[in-house]
Amino acid sequence: MTVFEPFDPFERRITEAIDEIAAARPPAYLDHVLRLTARTSQRRRPALWRLPPMTRATSFAAAAVIFAVVAGGILLLRPASNVGGPPTPAPTQLATTTPTPAVAPESLRSTWVANAGPASSPGSPATMLRLVVSASGSRVSVFDGSVETLVSTPIAGQAGDLELVSTTVAGGCQVGDRGRYGFAFGTDGAVPASEGTLLALNVVSDTCSARSTMLNRGWVHAIDATSFGGRGISTVFAPMFLITLPAATYATQAGTDDLTITSSAPGRTLIAVKNPVGWTDPCSGTGGAKRPIDPTIAAFTTYMRSLPGFTVQSSDLVIDGHPAVLLTVPSTPTGDCPGNQVYEWTAGAGDGSGGWHLNQGDTDVIYLVEVDGNLVLLQWLGEGVTTAEEQSLFRTVHFTDALPG
Repeated sequence: MTVFEPFDPFERRITEAIDEIAAARPPAYLDHVLRLTARTSQRRRPALWRLPPMTRATSFAAAAVIFAVVAGGILLLRPASNVGGPPTPAPTQLATTTPTPAVAPESLRSTWVANAGPASSPGSPATMLRLVVSASGSRVSVFDGSVETLVSTPIAGQAGDLELVSTTVAGGCQVGDRGRYGFAFGTDGAVPASEGTLLALNVVSDTCSARSTMLNRGWVHAIDATSFGGRGISTVFAPMFLITLPAATYATQAGTDDLTITSSAPGRTLIAVKNPVGWTDPCSGTGGAKRPIDPTIAAFTTYMRSLPGFTVQSSDLVIDGHPAVLLTVPSTPTGDCPGNQVYEWTAGAGDGSGGWHLNQGDTDVIYLVEVDGNLVLLQWLGEGVTTAEEQSLFRTVHFTDALPG
């Protein structure tokens, strides 16, 4: 809960108070719960990350969207006297306006990213700010890393603008500070019909200079957070990439070098892994130790062909101008693996202790793209997914080392 000290309305000469009750929690893009599940006999069914029995998970809750508004008027009176002079003027009431709660426009309800500073290490995306507008439209805040700040709620105001009132002192605002912002959307220019990828917020007025400094900039729609689909960017690892997801409600899980984006209706899962590595004992219950693989299409394809019962069929492609392949991997049961379960690959860097396995007899479908010395593994999984659907999606991918716009 975000807590702030109550203020004296007579000292502040303010006649409104807004007390926000909310659990300040990081947005869904920070969630990192690696899970492993076996594939079923369906050709393309999501195989999600899970942790082996002896592992740890880092989890964060999604951002909360609960708030309460308490407002009241305070009448300041001046005592009258008829001694020693003319009659005292009648008491007057201070002019007040109580903000009317509202919701942010639907087009803004998402997570947006913007540069906050230089990259923390060579080859990593620059430090990012995240502007989070809740799905209900009732809460607006900024995350600087894992710290939530500048918590505000929308209020009724000028049509076509976003008007806010501060509900906490975090970030340098005072409770009750009001701001008004114009906004406009743009495209990233990589694919047609990408309106809404970019957001420009322009301050009209704001009694909190810290908020106006933070918000008054260009933002990019984040696809690596809870979203309703559309075109957005993943900044989980470098290279960052833009992609256009079909309209649906998506949840995300992210690690140091892996991303899983999942919708329930229709059931679809996007997998993106940077520089995946193999296992030394793929038929064991844990996969054994990690087996380094050069970040090339050829090296990873060779590794996949070495797995028991696997047959690899390769088709050359180009994705965003980069060399790519489609690997279709049917498998057959063998006596090598108890339960016919084969551990395939895992995330290579950081805390990638989860991984993927396939049941022998099932077929895997993998896209590999070489991008500036890195190998990016992509999958689009779900019941009834076709090759045409996969390739239509991956034609919208655009790799980048900087935020567009």
